Amino acid sequence: MISTVVLGEFIQDSVKTLGMKVYMEAGPAENKFFMLFFAFGFPLGVGLVMVASIMSGLGSKSTVRWFLAAAITGVLLTFLIHGLLGPSHSPLYFGAGGVIIMVLIIMYAWYWSAYRAGLDDKLHRASDFQAMGYLSFALAAWNLCGVGSIPGMAMYPEKMLAFEPRFFAVAQLKVVMAFFVLGWLFTVIGVKQFVSASKTVIHE
Repeated sequence: MISTVVLGEFIQDSVKTLGMKVYMEAGPAENKFFMLFFAFGFPLGVGLVMVASIMSGLGSKSTVRWFLAAAITGVLLTFLIHGLLGPSHSPLYFGAGGVIIMVLIIMYAWYWSAYRAGLDDKLHRASDFQAMGYLSFALAAWNLCGVGSIPGMAMYPEKMLAFEPRFFAVAQLKVVMAFFVLGWLFTVIGVKQFVSASKTVIHE
């Protein structure tokens, strides 16, 4: 994960100047490897971190295999989507995905309410922080839609040139980043409090 971020610092100027396609095809042979590693190294690293966490937590071999398979699938999924759905814009795909996310958010809120009600009082705060993290991720997803679709128009470059909504798209991405940071912050706080509170409940 760290090496991917460091690599991005080294290649970003060239990719910005040449574009991804020219950078990969017209430059030295290692450029293609650099670009692919930058694209897929981070998700693979995240998966390996989760596998290491499961192993250190004395997870079963089957659980480790599931997480390892999920990490590899997460990397391959990008290739599969590119190959099956292609690079052309698909309003139906994004629209259906947005509706599915909305339904899943409602379902999560419903089940979380029942889950929270059954927790020990000492675990309520931890559950609340985790829910705040998921709320932040939901808000990030909604604001990200505004970048790609209306009014940011990032998926419609000809409309971006005509309407010049770049100021909104950039500002909106800052909002998305803020919600992502908050989402992970609340999630980490929630898990930490859950671990601490669980130990207290067990001792009692």
